[in-house]
Amino acid sequence: MSKVDQLWHIFEEEVRRRPDFFQIRGPGVGDRYSREFVEAVSQRAQNVFQADYSEHLVHADSGLRFDYFFPDEHTAVEIALSLRNSSSEFERDILKCLIAKKAGSHIDRLEFFTKSPAMVQLNSPAKREMKKCVKEHFGLDIDTREIGPE
Repeated sequence: MSKVDQLWHIFEEEVRRRPDFFQIRGPGVGDRYSREFVEAVSQRAQNVFQADYSEHLVHADSGLRFDYFFPDEHTAVEIALSLRNSSSEFERDILKCLIAKKAGSHIDRLEFFTKSPAMVQLNSPAKREMKKCVKEHFGLDIDTREIGPE
């Protein structure tokens, strides 16, 4: 099983441990909840991998970081819980990958872990065209794994 698949499994398990995960909280409270969630995923991931792949520095001058980067799989992972919003981190995370590639990192894939209904937004014509463009011109595949309430 790839590290990305293992991380997805940890992500899913952590979501299922929180019956209130899909509740919309708003600014402040929601930010704290998301931060606690991401920290819990990170702790569990470090235990599983026996290494810390989180908060990988993309580019020293910019300070940009990936939530996770698995160099042996050439894959960056972003836990992007707000992708369902029209104004999201989607474009910013793609740009982080392009900056990292320009700086010499070997990245072939960007994987988003998100919650539903993000796929509605990500299947818009504009987002599909962005994914197509970065694949054709920069060799970057973009995949999304979405989790919803059961």
